[in-house]
Amino acid sequence: MIRTPVSLFCALMAGVTVVGAGAAEKQPAHPLLKSDTVIWAGLDYSMVRMYGTTDFRDPDNIFPHFLNSWNALFLRERIKTISSALNKKVETDTEQMAERNKTALKKFR
Repeated sequence: MIRTPVSLFCALMAGVTVVGAGAAEKQPAHPLLKSDTVIWAGLDYSMVRMYGTTDFRDPDNIFPHFLNSWNALFLRERIKTISSALNKKVETDTEQMAERNKTALKKFR
């Protein structure tokens, strides 16, 4: 099974009702919507740009340590909410995203 961060988004969007020419037409359900399980791949920070106060002026502290910590925080605080909202079991597979986040550049404005 190929696991991509956009799979969930595409699956959810496939069930959205499209309104056109004054009439609502429901698109066919995407096969992923029939699954009882979704995969959480993590948050992608590979193209992040930091804006803010002095808290964001220490790139060696932020990259990659905080990126991994922010992903872990999301898992601790929100994954149960996602599971409830989707009414599906959520499995995690964040290793690939952690590797991708290592490519984030220390860019600040």
